[in-house]
Amino acid sequence: METPTKLCMVCGNPFFNLRLNNKGQRIRKYTKERWKYARFCSRSCSSKHHSNRKGTGEQKAHWKKICSVCGSTFKRGRRTDNQWAIAKYCSVKCLIKSKIGVPRPDAAKYLIKNRLRHKGKKHWNWKGGVTPYYYRLRQSARYISWRNKVYKRDKWTCRKCGKKCRSETIVAHHKKSFHYFPKLRYNISNGITLCRSCHKKIHRRIGNKTRF
Repeated sequence: METPTKLCMVCGNPFFNLRLNNKGQRIRKYTKERWKYARFCSRSCSSKHHSNRKGTGEQKAHWKKICSVCGSTFKRGRRTDNQWAIAKYCSVKCLIKSKIGVPRPDAAKYLIKNRLRHKGKKHWNWKGGVTPYYYRLRQSARYISWRNKVYKRDKWTCRKCGKKCRSETIVAHHKKSFHYFPKLRYNISNGITLCRSCHKKIHRRIGNKTRF
């Protein structure tokens, strides 16, 4: 039985489809389907071919560029021809810095205009206004500002049990209903800091009173 052989496309050395295992038995290195497409004797030859390297695979002299952000030199590595042609940055950090850019004096105005440009029907994910009205109110900047002021006044402590609250357990509760008293929604004196367990007890009591 003849051992199937091929010549490596990179180094030209012959390689076989059979190898010896620890017990000295002959086993297949490739399956029949993979052997049809096998072209390289090793992974190093495969990487040399796919990264367009020649000879020993060392970097060429012109395979170096200067980063446009930090000014350091970086090598081609495993970039393809198309990737290397447009490469400008040595790392992802420098890429992010280039996207951020120098802070503008009118950055706040620019952000507001940008938000309005992609708001409502102009946004790509607009679905005809399916978001509930009260959910939008509670996600607004005005509501978040009111909530933070209530937390700061109460020193992030539950006014019922006196427990120091974390971000996942703290709640800003309206003394007078958010729904029935719209004029008092953003009044700081109408807010109180509670933990989630105390908040559930209060709403259970309110719910039982107004249930029937």
